[in-house]
Amino acid sequence: MMTENEKFSHRFNADGTVDSICRECFVTVATEESENELLAKEHLHSCNPHIVEWFHGPIRPNHIHVL
Repeated sequence: MMTENEKFSHRFNADGTVDSICRECFVTVATEESENELLAKEHLHSCNPHIVEWFHGPIRPNHIHVL
């Protein structure tokens, strides 16, 4: 699992704004005037599991319980 700092990429736009892009689901989480303004929105982001599965394949459990 990625740490909070590794989970998002920041793209600097020609108009001076900054995009936050989730590296797991590739969604643009927010566009703000500065990187500091992105932190709260990044903290609230949770990936849609269907989008993650589409990009990375089926989500598999970390372990299997055998009965």
